Amino acid sequence: MNILMVTTNFPRWAKDSRAPFILGLAKSLASKGNQVRVLSMHNPGASLQEELEGVSVRRVRYAADRNETLQKDAAGIPSAWKHGLKSKFLLGWFSLKMWQQLLITSPRAQIIHAHWALSAAIVRLASFKQRTPYVVTVHGSDIYKTTSNPLLRAVVRYGLRGAHKIIAVGKDLAASVIQLGIDPGRVAVVHTGITLEDFPMNPSADRREQILFVGSLIPRKGVNFLIEAMAEIYEHWPAYQLLIVGEGEEEGKLRALTSKLNLEDHVHFLGNQSQAEVSQLMRESKLFVLPSVEEGQGVVLVEAMASGTPCVASAVGGIPDVIAGVGCLVQPGSCADLSRGIGSLLVDDQLWQRYQNAGRKRVEEAFSWDVLSESILKIYQEALGKQLLPESRQPEPPL
Repeated sequence: MNILMVTTNFPRWAKDSRAPFILGLAKSLASKGNQVRVLSMHNPGASLQEELEGVSVRRVRYAADRNETLQKDAAGIPSAWKHGLKSKFLLGWFSLKMWQQLLITSPRAQIIHAHWALSAAIVRLASFKQRTPYVVTVHGSDIYKTTSNPLLRAVVRYGLRGAHKIIAVGKDLAASVIQLGIDPGRVAVVHTGITLEDFPMNPSADRREQILFVGSLIPRKGVNFLIEAMAEIYEHWPAYQLLIVGEGEEEGKLRALTSKLNLEDHVHFLGNQSQAEVSQLMRESKLFVLPSVEEGQGVVLVEAMASGTPCVASAVGGIPDVIAGVGCLVQPGSCADLSRGIGSLLVDDQLWQRYQNAGRKRVEEAFSWDVLSESILKIYQEALGKQLLPESRQPEPPL
């Protein structure tokens, strides 16, 4: 099968931490005998065209390096949209450039797989002549953070309504897609996976006294609640350190909160790290914590579980789909509940060991790309054998 993946976020170079799961899916599909190409957004320092771990990648340049700022931080386009008229103009210009490249690239594809709703809208605009079938995966921020804005909501729905199938990475996200007026029969839940070899398990209970967070430093990740919870953790376990991996708009506020709570010696901001460095930190850490108040799935939880690191995370969005029964779920936005959850695993070695083994087993059974890519291939095959009704026969729900 000739597959074209279209995405606004993708690793900029080998072992980059930006959306490595999309490269993982591409590699898994290619390993099953498919031809896979990726069309993505260019970022400063990245190649315009290359073979990345056996996958052909082309990146669309939309400005000079100094102005290619739409993916300046890992929070991506939803964050960039809030940064004034310049970012909005750049987003429109990028969309035009991507559309032009798709007109050249898409005729060679049998199926197009768009990641994030903006990609889906551009694909739909470009594929009207060839009628190349496409599916779209929504990852969370493209639904949760856009549909309150009437313009963005219209763009999202335009992209989704032309897709043969919408893949949501969690049940909660699928329900949000259906609330946009999408036929539930066209929505499927397929979790985001990982390449198991990238996250080998460390079975040892002899870990460093550190708690790890990995993600964008943006409000919905709830890192402020974790820092506040660390003040209580420090009172009972003074040797423990909190390592924060990532960058984002909230970093200044989070550093100020750390200083206010006198935790500078216990909370460490490490910035962005490579995929290999994140994997190493996960194998070394005692716990992984994701205190989000909103989350499509939380693929970092899967990475931590694969590494043998028990997880504490908010019971919100798609997170329960990942760690229910094999990790500790806490009330979102509650520092007290978060500190209790962390403490429960620091004092109970048997519970820690049980979550370690059960977490790795769940990843092997349900979150490996080797398993999940088979489900996605079936969706491709369905799309190739089934055409949408003509546009005139599709009812248009109100915006």
